[in-house]
Amino acid sequence: MNTIFQSDIAYFRAKCREIGQKLFGIDAIIHSLMIALVMRGHVLLEGNPGLGKTMLVRRMADSLEIGGFGRIQFTPDLMPSDITGTEMPEPTESGF
Repeated sequence: MNTIFQSDIAYFRAKCREIGQKLFGIDAIIHSLMIALVMRGHVLLEGNPGLGKTMLVRRMADSLEIGGFGRIQFTPDLMPSDITGTEMPEPTESGF
């Protein structure tokens, strides 16, 4: 079982402050997202357009340097392959 050390807590606090300096008025949301990240949980951000949900997650990914950032627009015609991708066979000289 992994244990969270004091240095890890200090690191996440510093990152929360860094993100909070760029985005105002959402300290509680940033704190909740950090807790979910530490606990390896999932988060669903809902809200009206223009509230900064995408910007918040993008800034978190940049600040924490945890990998790439990808955004998926959920529409009624979204298929699982739109998210996971599909393998396309490459034709050879003898066909497929």
